[in-house]
Amino acid sequence: MGTCSCSEGDAVGADARLVQATSLRVQEASLTGESEAVLKDVATLPEAAALGDRLDMVFKGTATRRAPVALWSRRPGWTRRWA
Repeated sequence: MGTCSCSEGDAVGADARLVQATSLRVQEASLTGESEAVLKDVATLPEAAALGDRLDMVFKGTATRRAPVALWSRRPGWTRRWA
């Protein structure tokens, strides 16, 4: 699978599943209306979840708030650094 990385303050350029993250927080107000950034986790959810409950995913149009480094899998052959 392809991967991409992100740093604090970066805009998320595509929907993606987390592969590796350290204290990653994402501002998802544009999707969920929540005012606080959401703490994300690489653990895959055991069952389908509502958009705002998908803690193992990041979504296009959101922004990282605390992310020393995060790697996301998107699709085979895809590698990109979001700036």
